[in-house]
Amino acid sequence: MRVLSTRPTNSSPAAHTVTSLTSRLSLALVRKYRAHKTATALSSLSDNELEDIGLVRAEILTIAERAAL
Repeated sequence: MRVLSTRPTNSSPAAHTVTSLTSRLSLALVRKYRAHKTATALSSLSDNELEDIGLVRAEILTIAERAAL
């Protein structure tokens, strides 16, 4: 029985680690950006509008971070 590697043969384990680190960093930046955009949008709502959707102003950052996942 033959086992096939899923990693390209011309890449070293170090290259794979750098790629993995870059991917994780990119994902973290995208999530941070999404959280920021969500928080900005929610912050622009009035207290009455926030109440209509079941939120209070103090929850905006928590909700934005959860929504970004």
